[in-house]
Amino acid sequence: CPLSVRERCVKAASGWLDADRTLASAELTSFVSRLLGAADGPDAAATRKHLALLLARASDTTAAVLAEKLTHDPVLAEEAQYALEVIGANSAATPVVEVSDNPGDAGYMVDGNEGTTWSVPATEGQWIRIDYGRSRPVWKIELDESGHGGDFPARYEAFVTDDPDDPGKWRASGDGARMLTTITFPRGTRGRYVIIRNAVERSNNLWSVTELQTD
Repeated sequence: CPLSVRERCVKAASGWLDADRTLASAELTSFVSRLLGAADGPDAAATRKHLALLLARASDTTAAVLAEKLTHDPVLAEEAQYALEVIGANSAATPVVEVSDNPGDAGYMVDGNEGTTWSVPATEGQWIRIDYGRSRPVWKIELDESGHGGDFPARYEAFVTDDPDDPGKWRASGDGARMLTTITFPRGTRGRYVIIRNAVERSNNLWSVTELQTD
């Protein structure tokens, strides 16, 4: 049967929240809370799971309380537990980004400004390392290349570890993509550090990141 107007609105708002990372933590929590209560229809479970995962972008106490409450919902328990752990990490420390090359511009990847960019010649072995301050689950990393659509790694390897000096085997690998490179990790992946390594040189090309986002 056709989606109800209410269900269409909730799905559209959920998609908008997913794409917009400019909201302050408390504002994001408020939106997620209201949409969770409004979700209905045949796709309600999937929509509510998506909203619970978005809650992991928050860092305020209200978000933690809401995530804790949702862990008792059997449909949302896994996503809510993920959100609860990540909210705790978000509130404990601000992630620090380090790089193998051009360290002076590394902060541009996490300044919320699409007008600033970290760029380096795309040579094999370069890396970006994110230190979250404590071990936490990691689901997805997005490398936004807005304005530099062709400046992506030909091949990446991504490590998640508590020991950056001995990260072990990569947990995800793949080809970079124009405009947005998305790195998705296996369920249950966790660690204090994520290291993204450029695995293949691209002659006469750059590797650029406008914003680096973690989910």
